[in-house]
Amino acid sequence: MSTKERAPAASAAREEADVLYDTEPVLAYIRSRIAELCEKKHISKYRLNKRCGVSPKNVMRYIEGCRVPTIETIAKLCAGFGITLSEFFEDMPAPERPSFNDPRDSLLEIWDKLDQNGQSSLLSFGKYLADSEEKQS
Repeated sequence: MSTKERAPAASAAREEADVLYDTEPVLAYIRSRIAELCEKKHISKYRLNKRCGVSPKNVMRYIEGCRVPTIETIAKLCAGFGITLSEFFEDMPAPERPSFNDPRDSLLEIWDKLDQNGQSSLLSFGKYLADSEEKQS
């Protein structure tokens, strides 16, 4: 599969992820954390480049939100800052469960209240209903 063929699939996957999970808080955290570490450790974008190989231009793009760094790039930045990936993300707030703003929220709340046996029963019942709907169509 060529790069051109993969691009729409990757874009669709990102859009789906944005629907299921609000990625903006994570991206905002990454942007602010890079800027914070540069200031806290007194490391310029140019010095960071010498330490980890990420161009100063890209560092600015990450901070400004023009580009999103890959996990590999974040690992390189961490090496430049002299910290681990765990340390980079240690203050990041835990993500909230996505809100569907529809009855699926209620279903997830019910699921969370059930023990393993109840969850298994609910899943079996759901499959039964879905199969019945499929047969009627």
